[in-house]
Amino acid sequence: MACARALAQAGVAVTVFEKSRGTGGRAPTRWVDRETTPPVGFDHGTQYFTAQSYDFLAQVLAVERAGAVAPWAGRVVNLSYGVITEHEITEHETGEPAVAASKWVGVPGMASFCKHLALGLDVQVQSRVLGLAHGPQGWALDVQVGQAPLAETSVAGFTHVVLAIPAEQASVLLKHTDPEMAATAANVVSGITWTALVGLAKKTGTAFDAAFVADSPLGWVARDSSKPGRAPGERWVVHATADWSKIHENSPKDQVAQQLFDLFANAIHTVQKPDFLSAHRWLYSLPRNPLGVDFLLSKSLPLSACGDWLSAPNLESAYLGGHRLGKHLVAQWCLPG
Repeated sequence: MACARALAQAGVAVTVFEKSRGTGGRAPTRWVDRETTPPVGFDHGTQYFTAQSYDFLAQVLAVERAGAVAPWAGRVVNLSYGVITEHEITEHETGEPAVAASKWVGVPGMASFCKHLALGLDVQVQSRVLGLAHGPQGWALDVQVGQAPLAETSVAGFTHVVLAIPAEQASVLLKHTDPEMAATAANVVSGITWTALVGLAKKTGTAFDAAFVADSPLGWVARDSSKPGRAPGERWVVHATADWSKIHENSPKDQVAQQLFDLFANAIHTVQKPDFLSAHRWLYSLPRNPLGVDFLLSKSLPLSACGDWLSAPNLESAYLGGHRLGKHLVAQWCLPG
């Protein structure tokens, strides 16, 4: 979305094809009740982000003025064998000096950040690109629209294609289009993350709002309802470690949800039973070996890629990579902006 905005601001006609029902990718919100004010949901992917470069901080502050993000003052700790220590935010590898250490979240859910970036753009949701072909008339895309397997269409006439999808999916899509780019993407491996969404009837009284958990199948727990702009209640998001998630990759969702809740209840010492319990499997979670570059350009085709598998596994680096790719393409085409 950052790349699309940079291009659109320079006058380029851009269409974004998004396979999900909404924007946000792995920085989404699972809405449980949209009818309340504020709506009830869970940030089941990215938990928060920091702005440690001037370019990204400027964007975050602009989105804050629009009311779509806010700082989160939640107490984040390290939890190991029941021992609590404060967690310090470390600098990201953004190539910029650290300028802020605040924790930021979307309002009223994490998805609000990307939704704001999408304003004014042509975004086609539930539109999964199944194939790419380049010819004299430019790019033609095979797109599956909606959930029905037969609802496929071909969209043509594009000058340039940017892929902003996980490395594993990019590798498949590029296999017959640009084998060299496909091989580069295939060398990057993403972890799997199982996530449990927990709603409780009563407050737990836990002394922290989130914790990085050590020596446990749990990697992270967070009181999602402690974030600004959230509906009342006690809601927690629980992330399993990549190793545990890999072992249980194909386990039934309900079974995983119960296992993670039991581990969570033991970690925070609660005997409550959940009012709401669900699980989500992130098949392509954090990339384990990102390439450390902002973006990737094809050597033979008007084709490029951006995303955290190229830069670094955090939202800020992904944004900066996309933004810089958009600016690079604008300069390459000698366009204003």
